[in-house]
Amino acid sequence: MQKITFMAFKGGAGKSTALFLMTSVLNRRGIRVGLVDADENKSVLKWERHARGIGTWDDENIKVYDGWGEDRFEEAFEEAERDNPDYLLIDTKGGGSDLNQTAALNADLIVIPTDLGVGEIDIALETMEYVMNLLNAAEMDIPTAFLLSRVVTDDSKFTEANRTAMRIFEDLPAFEGRIPTSAYYKDMAGTGPMNLYADYLRTHDKMTMRARAPQTRLWLNKAEPVVDEILAALPVKELA
Repeated sequence: MQKITFMAFKGGAGKSTALFLMTSVLNRRGIRVGLVDADENKSVLKWERHARGIGTWDDENIKVYDGWGEDRFEEAFEEAERDNPDYLLIDTKGGGSDLNQTAALNADLIVIPTDLGVGEIDIALETMEYVMNLLNAAEMDIPTAFLLSRVVTDDSKFTEANRTAMRIFEDLPAFEGRIPTSAYYKDMAGTGPMNLYADYLRTHDKMTMRARAPQTRLWLNKAEPVVDEILAALPVKELA
């Protein structure tokens, strides 16, 4: 079981969206995923509830663990280790806390999502500094990288402010792939995994809903390279 922790000192940075997209891509590939919800907003648990409401959840391959609070996090982690999914994705609360420290120090990879807003970048850099100080104090080396979210995919449409913001990440650990701006990603919080929602739309009674299925699949396809890059950043596990 490989563990990926999504961290940001500010809510709305794109942690949950990145986690939802990774889950959707992995589920489409038939890979078992565990999700630890250690965010006080309970974004992952809400996502599961919405998905169950319309029948777009996969009990066999996706399991959510309520990890809000130190005791619950410990229990969630132990239960996930018993279940042993292929990947465990951990959603954390905004800011620093003992709970976030635990989530970071028990990860195989730490992902820090951010968009290109000046204030957002400042908070992302603060998050990275927090993680680096934490890892140094613990004498641990856990790969950590920024993930740019809500970014236009066509560089020719970048504003000068966008280009200036992108230059900040040139010499920093950051994934090359970006999560683009899309209403399909924004809506995902209420629809469940995108692959299962596309199947749901394909057989919907209303023509207008069925017409959304191809675009839903298309936007999920756009996330595949980003997910592959994140997976490639995981340390190679030695066989016991």
